[in-house]
Amino acid sequence: MPGNALHVGDRQIQATANIDIASHGARTSLMAAGEEGALVMSANKIAALVCGSTALSMENDEDQAGAVSLQAGPEGQLTIALGPEEIGPRIVLEPELLTIAVGVPGVGASIKMTPESIMLQVAENTVELTPEGLTEIIAEVMRSLTAEGQTVTAGETVHTVGLTGEEMEGPTNMAEAEGDASIMAPMLEVTGDGMLTEEGAMVMIN
Repeated sequence: MPGNALHVGDRQIQATANIDIASHGARTSLMAAGEEGALVMSANKIAALVCGSTALSMENDEDQAGAVSLQAGPEGQLTIALGPEEIGPRIVLEPELLTIAVGVPGVGASIKMTPESIMLQVAENTVELTPEGLTEIIAEVMRSLTAEGQTVTAGETVHTVGLTGEEMEGPTNMAEAEGDASIMAPMLEVTGDGMLTEEGAMVMIN
């Protein structure tokens, strides 16, 4: 049969055993080239598309139950995206990294998962969970929560609440109470490097 033979009308190829189509050239093409062309490939049990270490497989066990597997190899990458590239919603699978994102990187929202961490990000605000604890960053404010306690840093101000006590450090420190306020400790030290002032309708020092 000539290589460019044209058959007019419908055609079917059937066999009672296997059918193999093989090409030793650079390309093998299946096309539905008409204006309303449709390409249909079906199988009752298993359908597979393989390209090197990348594979798409579909297996049917029952009328209502099947399995779909998509593999990109141990060092590959799998991307599912919609809309403009790097802007629309996308899911990216890489070795030891899963990313779910929507919007411009650094401005939109994303979730990143590795075997050691989960990071949620919206614009520059992040929440990261690791085996050591939780870290939140919003602008210049960071909160770190671990099994040893919590530390909140806002600019030059640091407030730590730990298992052994509480520490505060910052340019200014002010505490107000509408009712009673008390500080109790076996030993209490108050130091003012410049000026120390105590004010009140009545001040008692025992």
